[in-house]
Amino acid sequence: MRMKTLQAIALGATLALGHSSVMAASGAEISSEANAALQQLYASVPAAKALGAKANAILVFPKVTKAGLGVGGQLGDGALLQQGKTVGYYNTAGASIGLQAGAQQFGYAMFFMNANALAQLNKADGFEVGVGPSVVVMDEGAAKTMTTTTVKDDIYAFIFGQKGLMAGVGIQGNKITKAGLGVGGQFGDGALLQQGKTVGYYNNAGASIGLQAGAQQFGYAMFFMNANALAQLNKADGFEVGVGPTVVVVDEGVAKNLTTTTAKDDIYAFIFGQKGLMAGVGIQGNKITKITPK
Repeated sequence: MRMKTLQAIALGATLALGHSSVMAASGAEISSEANAALQQLYASVPAAKALGAKANAILVFPKVTKAGLGVGGQLGDGALLQQGKTVGYYNTAGASIGLQAGAQQFGYAMFFMNANALAQLNKADGFEVGVGPSVVVMDEGAAKTMTTTTVKDDIYAFIFGQKGLMAGVGIQGNKITKAGLGVGGQFGDGALLQQGKTVGYYNNAGASIGLQAGAQQFGYAMFFMNANALAQLNKADGFEVGVGPTVVVVDEGVAKNLTTTTAKDDIYAFIFGQKGLMAGVGIQGNKITKITPK
């Protein structure tokens, strides 16, 4: 069955996310940049250095890059540091909220103050900032008054640019996923279509799992088959693929056998490149967030 046939019964709602781009760096590069960024943070913010001495581990994303139109997305690679050594690599992805006009990059460091908070980082489906352990984002005012005796929360986050701490930049809802070297991240912008008309814009961000070596772009379309599934798309904290409504990724084999009478699931996703449907590319755990383009 063609995608066109499926669209006809899809409640008139299709989310098309085109040209998801991939970013990745080597482990040595990530580790070096993370350590350099942390030392720079320590030099400019004494409170961060004091926290570092007590933290179980520190997760540093030295370069988080804004991409996409309007609000767009943000993604970057980082390293988890324990006792000055890199013990893991991670990807962060989410919506670019609060980033000043013209600013394209920032970094952030998360200080995990106890073992329970650190354990949440390696959940199978990824760690979402603001869900679970308490996360306190430190601005200049909070950093000046904080002492090691007032540290009560699970995680402290410092968001920084070239000129020091940055105010107003949001990491709430960012998805952090453990990654092997070169896994990197994926991001892209898309449109929600109903009856052939665009009714909303969305950003997609996540880890690049299963993308063939050398492949840098792909697209995907999600067909929402009922009103309940569509309602989940506009949740305030974003829609995570694989959480809530059932999502079936349709490969060439499934596509050949799928008919309108066998379509029983909430959402059907088609992942495609220039040569047609792509097998093995993962969108599980991707975060989809509504945006307002300029």
